[in-house]
Amino acid sequence: KTMQGEGQEGMQAVRQHIHEALKFLWGRVWTVQFLVTLCVFVAVEIGLGVSHAELQWHFMSIYGFLLIAFTSFSSKPYSFYIANLTARSSSRGSSVLLTFSAFISWIFAKSVQNSSGLGASFGITGGWAYAAWYVSFFSAASVIYAIRSKYQYSSLPECIHAQYGKAASISFGLAVAYRLYQEIWSNAVVVASFYGSYSSGPGHPDASFNNWIAAAFISTGIPLTYVMMGGMRASLLSDSFQAILAILLLVITLGTIGTNLHNNTALTQFADKHSSSNVFQYNPGVQFTYNASTGNLTVISERSMKGLSGGIDILIVGGLQGMLSYPFFDPVLTDRCFLTQPRTMVRAFTIGGSMAALFIMFFSIIGIYGNMLATCVEAGACPKSDLGDLNPNFSRLKQGIPADVAKTMGLGIFSVVNIIMMTTSMSTVDSTFSSLAKLVGPDMSGFFTKGRPLSLESDNHELKDYHVLLGRVAMLIWGVVGVLPLFGDPSSLSATTVSGTVVMGLGPPIYMLAVLPKGFFSAKVRPLAFHVPFWSGVVIAIVYQVLPAEFVDLHVGPGSYSLLLGINIVGAVAALCFFFAFSQEWCFLHYSSDDVNSDTTSEPSVEKEQAKNVSQHSNASLVPSGFVFNPYAGMPPTGSLHAPIAAPMDPRGLGGEGMIRGVA
Repeated sequence: KTMQGEGQEGMQAVRQHIHEALKFLWGRVWTVQFLVTLCVFVAVEIGLGVSHAELQWHFMSIYGFLLIAFTSFSSKPYSFYIANLTARSSSRGSSVLLTFSAFISWIFAKSVQNSSGLGASFGITGGWAYAAWYVSFFSAASVIYAIRSKYQYSSLPECIHAQYGKAASISFGLAVAYRLYQEIWSNAVVVASFYGSYSSGPGHPDASFNNWIAAAFISTGIPLTYVMMGGMRASLLSDSFQAILAILLLVITLGTIGTNLHNNTALTQFADKHSSSNVFQYNPGVQFTYNASTGNLTVISERSMKGLSGGIDILIVGGLQGMLSYPFFDPVLTDRCFLTQPRTMVRAFTIGGSMAALFIMFFSIIGIYGNMLATCVEAGACPKSDLGDLNPNFSRLKQGIPADVAKTMGLGIFSVVNIIMMTTSMSTVDSTFSSLAKLVGPDMSGFFTKGRPLSLESDNHELKDYHVLLGRVAMLIWGVVGVLPLFGDPSSLSATTVSGTVVMGLGPPIYMLAVLPKGFFSAKVRPLAFHVPFWSGVVIAIVYQVLPAEFVDLHVGPGSYSLLLGINIVGAVAALCFFFAFSQEWCFLHYSSDDVNSDTTSEPSVEKEQAKNVSQHSNASLVPSGFVFNPYAGMPPTGSLHAPIAAPMDPRGLGGEGMIRGVA
């Protein structure tokens, strides 16, 4: 917008903004935090240089330095837990910040690795299959939009407690804690694969295993450090940087794959005979014979990419879980659904969710290329020199494991893909820690003080400074507990498919709050309407994992995921039936909602109404012109809940500190 100015006036404004940005950065450099982090970084780099460490360790060191050195410390609960983004925040800056955060925080490292693996197994259908889980964005946004509009809750635990009682809220909290525990190790293990191998295991560790476990610990410790400092505020702001970086690096990687395909005549000729050299049409499910001396390829059988056996079964599983259960199980997603004004949230999630689904689909091309190249070399149509000098594991290459596919493209692209994995892992893990802090701080500790989860609305003044300490302690403990499975042999794929199956019954008690009229729920609390569908889903999933033969009659189609599909269809229908059966008026154990909600909400005060009116006026205008946006426009500065709010077009709206300082 500034560039639309004319002549010298426009250029002067640009120079002024650049000057303010440089002034801010210079101010950040001369802080104790930055200088201490710099000293640690220099010491680490010297150590890496002396030990002749591989290039990838330097990338991790630089990445950690940038994230930790520039993180602002949050000491006030509303900055730490909701980044001062209240239910009335609707500025353009808030929307942009939430869009990037929603996008990158759900691009898990394990998810991009799984999408690459499904691409190697089913072609582009596999990429779309994993992207099907990302319908969760639209499901969560629409359901929680309706819940917030009807009931004005500030968090999902608060909603579940009010509608289904204390035991339901605690059960939900335990399920969420399990989910967050999974997120830590399942993302760390993917990053570790770029630094070493689990092959020897902890029983007889070799140098490769030591590198593997060290990378897993460090990639967890970096986000733990900066999120312990800044909480949700640090998570949101780092997400913006990480989102842009991930997109740029994926474009570079896909461009390299396209160039390699164009320049490798032997590979493209073989792939065209096999099925297609076009990555969107290549079919890994072709059985063939190949005569290397004549170059003749004979197709024996071909699996359709449009049938259940061609990956459509796992696509349906992803869609079912994404619509009906999975999004409500992940606080990384649902916590952000309660930030900003509901309409602003829906817009951010619609854009961010679409970006995330497309990112996942395009990343599957890495696995498709890996399978295509491995199949060509295995058949003898391509020379082994096409595998490069970094010695990729051939079996893992054919399975589409990103680290091994990247090795075939040289050290440069291997480093690029490594940084993508670090970015996606740390952006997810930092969101995991911020959600864990909220779970232990406002949500669970509220039962000891008020007998319920605390409200996150700043107007209710329920969060205290000690809640920040509780959150930080919880992060530290869970950071240690979360990496313990790495001494076993964790499977990253099961962390998604199994999790979604376990919580099949969680969906109906939540999405029906959005579907059914408010009057249906307001009179009574219905505990069994939550517990019966929820725990029945848990039991079905556990039996499925332990005794899958008991469900032999539930296979749907001939595909690899036929039983998983059948279990999810039956489980989703059963959970919905259980919900309706135990939500009826005649059902036992119901009680008056006044008993549970008597202390949940306070009467609106004159001060609260005045703050609401001021905020509405502040958000009437969007972010001031200029290249720097202010995600906290229209909100009081950190630590001052009822301070006067600056005029909408005042670029120094955060207490005179300057717009760009407010962002930091």
